[in-house]
Amino acid sequence: MIEHWVRRGEWERLRCMELLFVLGWANKDVSQRLEITEQAVANHKHYVISKLKDAIKKARLRNVDLSALGIE
Repeated sequence: MIEHWVRRGEWERLRCMELLFVLGWANKDVSQRLEITEQAVANHKHYVISKLKDAIKKARLRNVDLSALGIE
C-alpha cells in the first residue's frame, strides 16, 4: 500500500496513516493537523483497516492481534 501511495503521490493518506498508526494520534488531532475533515481521516483509516483484514484472510493467518494498531 505504501509503495502504491508514494507512486501516486497520495501524501495525505500516507501522512494520515503515519499519524494514526505510528504516532497513535486520535482522528480529531489528525484532522486538525492535516487540515482535513474527521470524516476524511475516518475514511482513510477504514480503507487501510479493510485492506489489512483482507490481507490477513488471504494469508490464512489465525489469531492475529491487531489491537496494537487500534484495530478490533
